[in-house]
Amino acid sequence: MSLKGKISIEKIVEKTAHNPAILFQIKDPLILIPELLNIVLDTRITDIAYDYLGACPGITYAKIVRNFSNKIPKFDTQYFHIDKHASKMFKVFIYLKDVKAGGGPHCFMKGSHTEKSKENHWEKSTILPSTVSDESAIKMFGEGSLKKIYASAGDIIIEDTSGWHKAEKPICFDRDVAIITYGIGKEYSYYWNGPGMNILKNQFKSVKNKRILDFMEIIDE
Repeated sequence: MSLKGKISIEKIVEKTAHNPAILFQIKDPLILIPELLNIVLDTRITDIAYDYLGACPGITYAKIVRNFSNKIPKFDTQYFHIDKHASKMFKVFIYLKDVKAGGGPHCFMKGSHTEKSKENHWEKSTILPSTVSDESAIKMFGEGSLKKIYASAGDIIIEDTSGWHKAEKPICFDRDVAIITYGIGKEYSYYWNGPGMNILKNQFKSVKNKRILDFMEIIDE
């Protein structure tokens, strides 16, 4: 799926202070970039969420980040890990720039989201920051299981992140990505009530299916 050309964060990034050593994260992305709300409510995505989760989904988290290209050692989600902070969820990753070799592709271990995988490997992933290397992940799931996802700006990855995944550290180009989580209950770790959960009252009023916003904080302009 592609929504090419729908979002650009360049002007916001240029005007906002950030730590060039690691990453930049936009606070309240659904407010600062209102186009994002239309995308996360797109029925092409929410219908998949409904079918996969087996219930009406809610948006439990939203963020837009820029990972900077540099020689600083990788950290946190740049190691393989699994998401343990909700009982049933999946994520949507939207590339905001073309992602090619050296640009920090999203990576997934094929088959690692299955029940058998969870029985065998669930306890090997700690709460972030993780330290599971590519070599360790390949040892768990076998040669050929590592999938690096290169794609164009606007392309969308829909993923069950109870499987093993990571963001490869960019070494040639900065990486811009929007990440939206859909679930059937609150997230119950450090993500919950973090930046990204606020929307404006007028945005809330404009949405027909308000159940999908059950986990949002509604604020005045």
